[in-house]
Parts: sequence; C-alpha cells; structure tokens
Amino acid sequence: MDGGDNLVWEALVMRLAFPEQSPGPDREELARNPALNEVAVGALFGLLDEFLQRRAKHNGVAKIFDEYGSRRRQLGRSGGAATATTTPSPMAAATVPTAAVG
Repeated sequence: MDGGDNLVWEALVMRLAFPEQSPGPDREELARNPALNEVAVGALFGLLDEFLQRRAKHNGVAKIFDEYGSRRRQLGRSGGAATATTTPSPMAAATVPTAAVG
C-alpha cells in the first residue's frame, strides 16, 4: 500500500476511518448504514479539528508543510511505499472515533 498522498480528501478520510477495509464503504453503503456514516463523519470532523488546531499554532502552516515534505522525501527514498522506518504524520495517526458497526 502506498503512502496515500495521491488520494483525494474523501479517500483519505475513508482510509483512516476504516483501516481494516480497503477502500472502505462507498457512498451508497454509507447512506444505507447510519453507524458507518457516523464513523466516517466523526473521522472527517476529528481530522478537520486536528488540522485547524495544528495550523493555529505558531508556525503551524510551515510545520505542516515541513512534515509533508519530509514524508515525501522519505517515501521517495523507499521507492514510494511506507516502510517501518517511515514516521507517520500526526494527522495520519489521528484517533478516529469508532461506533458499533454491524
């Protein structure tokens, strides 16, 4: 699996909200299953909140860009795939709320 930097925001949120599924539920499945939709919406707003908090800190935007650039350089050296030595972005390691899915 690649680092995910080539994905649109919707796919990134789904990847983080449902790491055990690839690519995760589609829009129709989310519309049919309120529990899955709640997880996806919770992940989206949790990630947005984390981003806005990090951006608001002193030099926040610069730090976000620096982390992204460092990750891109590290992925480039490893052939484009995340490795055990790759340090994931704090945004990617965000705690995603879970709900009973069934």
